[in-house]
Amino acid sequence: MLPLIALSTMCAQMLGAVSGPILSLDLEQGWTHRTQGAWRLRFDHRELLAMRHPWQPNRDGDFASAARSVTVPEAWRGPVSLVFYCSDDYQAVGRYAGASWLTAEGFVGHRLKQVMVDGAIAWSEDISDAVKKGESPRYRVPLPVEPGRTFLLTLLVYDAAASTTELEGDFYQSGDDTTREGNPSATNFLSNVYWGDVCLTDGEAMPPPGKRPSESKVFEVHGRRWPTPTFGDAWPDTAATLEISAPAGLPEEGFPARCGVPIHAGKAKGANDVCLLSPEGKRFPAQKSALGSWPDGSVKWVLVEFPVKPDCRSLVLGFEPDKAGFTNKAKVTEEETVIKVDARRILFECQRGDPVTGVRGRGGKRVERVQLALDVMGEAIPGHADTFQIESNGPFTCTVDIGGRFEAADRTAATFKLRCSAFADLPFLRLWFRLFNDTDADLVVSGLELRLVLPCPPEKLRVPSGEVQPGFRLVQRTETRRELNGAPVAASAPMYVAWDGGAVVVRHFRELFPKAATTTGNSIVLNLVAAKESPVIFTPGEAKSHEIWVALGDTDPAQFAAAVRQPPILQNSQYFCATGVLGPARQHHGVPVLHEQATRAYGDKQWEDLGQHFGVRHFPDSPHYGGLPNWSNNYYERMLNLWSEWFMSGDRRWYDRAVDVCRHIMDVAIVHSAIPGKDWLGAMHGPGNNHVAGPWNPNLRVAGLELYHKLTGDPDARDAFLGVADFCLRSQAGTDGGSVRQQAGPFDTICTAYAETLDPQLLDAGAARVDSVMRAMDMRRGAWPDEHGSKVYRGNIPWMAAQMARPLYLWYHATGDLDAAQALVGLAESIICENTDWKAPGAVAGYSHNPRYPVTASYDLLILPMIYAAYELTEDSFFLDAANAQWKRWTTEKSFDSILNCYWNTPWLVWYLKTYNVIAHDEPARHATASDQ
Repeated sequence: MLPLIALSTMCAQMLGAVSGPILSLDLEQGWTHRTQGAWRLRFDHRELLAMRHPWQPNRDGDFASAARSVTVPEAWRGPVSLVFYCSDDYQAVGRYAGASWLTAEGFVGHRLKQVMVDGAIAWSEDISDAVKKGESPRYRVPLPVEPGRTFLLTLLVYDAAASTTELEGDFYQSGDDTTREGNPSATNFLSNVYWGDVCLTDGEAMPPPGKRPSESKVFEVHGRRWPTPTFGDAWPDTAATLEISAPAGLPEEGFPARCGVPIHAGKAKGANDVCLLSPEGKRFPAQKSALGSWPDGSVKWVLVEFPVKPDCRSLVLGFEPDKAGFTNKAKVTEEETVIKVDARRILFECQRGDPVTGVRGRGGKRVERVQLALDVMGEAIPGHADTFQIESNGPFTCTVDIGGRFEAADRTAATFKLRCSAFADLPFLRLWFRLFNDTDADLVVSGLELRLVLPCPPEKLRVPSGEVQPGFRLVQRTETRRELNGAPVAASAPMYVAWDGGAVVVRHFRELFPKAATTTGNSIVLNLVAAKESPVIFTPGEAKSHEIWVALGDTDPAQFAAAVRQPPILQNSQYFCATGVLGPARQHHGVPVLHEQATRAYGDKQWEDLGQHFGVRHFPDSPHYGGLPNWSNNYYERMLNLWSEWFMSGDRRWYDRAVDVCRHIMDVAIVHSAIPGKDWLGAMHGPGNNHVAGPWNPNLRVAGLELYHKLTGDPDARDAFLGVADFCLRSQAGTDGGSVRQQAGPFDTICTAYAETLDPQLLDAGAARVDSVMRAMDMRRGAWPDEHGSKVYRGNIPWMAAQMARPLYLWYHATGDLDAAQALVGLAESIICENTDWKAPGAVAGYSHNPRYPVTASYDLLILPMIYAAYELTEDSFFLDAANAQWKRWTTEKSFDSILNCYWNTPWLVWYLKTYNVIAHDEPARHATASDQ
């Protein structure tokens, strides 16, 4: 039994490296290990000696020790010192009850870290000392030994008092109203103590700081592999078959498709170096434009726009110059005061005042003008167009961007953007209308009308529930209640109003309630915010988009409305993953545990089945913690989560879900204009009250919004995600301070924006964030010591550390910054060594180091890619074995979290599972579509 010795802590110096005689003591061999009570020891992969006491009460006199005989070299001159690394994950000094809501079991004077020489204490510190983020604590302790002497050196953690004995400095806080006496776990006392780099030194000699052996492996692998290849798997074929997904069907005359297609790095210099072909090999005309580039300048995304007939099921993407052209072309002409669009089957003009005029179709079908009006607290304010810009001038799509104002007598109440598109040889007009509250006050809206003024009163009126008479009123009050002239009708059918000259459709008429449609005189009136009884308040900086389609002629209105709801797109999950635009990714075909879960748990479920709410400001969003009026606002990177599942599955439903979420985030969460007293321009509101909470760093992730831009071509999306990056630059969000996730979110956005622009400012910003990461970590352990629900325990929070893995990995691959790679490997290694059950490989406590939280595998899909990435960066089988064990455990437990929550690393995980042959990768035929529909 080791004696209980109460001595004051001896001072230890934190010194830099000085050359001189040094005797290193290998902690793996030559030591005698002893324990009493629940203490356990092991030498881990980091060359650290770990001493662990589980979360249970301790007894006085319990201990863990490592002892060995050491002989001081005779040639030394003295004095002799011991230099060593020592850290732990417990703190109590300086903490006290009531300092926060966090739980705390403060044990002061109970447990000591000690160095002993021949049984006498040479150094002693209470384990309750502060755990300091960003430090790898090294100590230099003078020893009472002379050159040539042999002595017994002991490293010891000693329980001086049982945790059931309350000492003077102890404190307790439950986080609720539970008393210490009423809490059976109040006397549980967990500790992990890590010793390393133990050296004897002569005189002023000081060894360099120790490092994990994996650091040299990262350096060696980097030297052989850098520069790393651009992301993407080989696609040796000269073409890729793309499915045309149009689940709801298409009008007989066809419908315009507009979608982004990814291209492998180096495959094409520009958009016209790829082409579309029919399945028979015939050239298929499409309007194409480049949406992004790889670092080598080759095109990364091509936006393709083309007409799709109902019988067209697939097209072939060819990697050769395009020679196809449109026989009949749409065009825009700009005159002094008017812009004219001629798409052959539909024509229109844009000029100051009413934004769209003179809409004409075949057979004399017409819309004289499109008018806008905003009702603010009973005041009707007309919309006035005053700026025009040609966004696209054919040959298939012609688009004019119109900017304007709702100008009251004494103020500008709001501004708007109206994007008008027509398509060669199709009778459709697309109106993308976006309202902005760019004032410094709430905008109280009781009505927002878009009026189609016809040459004469419309006849033969129809809505989804049947024929109607002039003056009818169709109202969507909630997602489950639609009324026609006050009587309930089917609430969820795609909305349209048809007349003898055409049809008009409002996309998401149900989802973005309240909405209404009626006729009055010569006009069809669409009220996009029909909120007279209960006005809707749009806050400063907020926007709202509405999509309206007009068809002139004899289009089947029900089929037209169905196509507007689910327009045609191109998809092939195997090819899309292989291009590398998502980073390392593969489809989860052949991974039944993922594939079946995504199908079984989600399948045909609608937004309401997934707990999402409806309404013009809330669709699709869900309550955040605490319930309404707190909203999630992209918690936790829902955009990229949904796109990830679509990439892996090819299931069209995930595409539609992702589009819905991205549009909501773009409008309501992104701050589009200055908010009085807040430097939030460009930022994203965090989760919280009424969509107006301040920016929250973990949510500042925009990779999903960047994908939305590329996959839809929506130019506003690019402005939005780069605006978030600009906010991160301006505010220094994600540097120095907060938990690992607080730094991870903005860093991820910097990575996204840098890949888009290669802006040197973003290069500097990314490097600064890597430096910030290094300042937060104890690199000797590889740990990021954070508090999580407890004031006294401080260690890794694996699921939050995994949020940092993606930007670290992307940054390393983009720039070769070795610190990013080292930080990623360090986090992975410490999770294996510190957060994994010693007796159960793969059993990672993924949610927290805090022993009060249950061990769960629900975040393993987020964490696993970080462990596999550490293997990629080191080629050390330790990481591969650990990852495989964790994967095996997860597939046994099948502890699924929601795809809406922290799912974005899963394509990366599947890539590793198939690349490292963890699972059989029985891929479908290369040209097969990968749809689950």
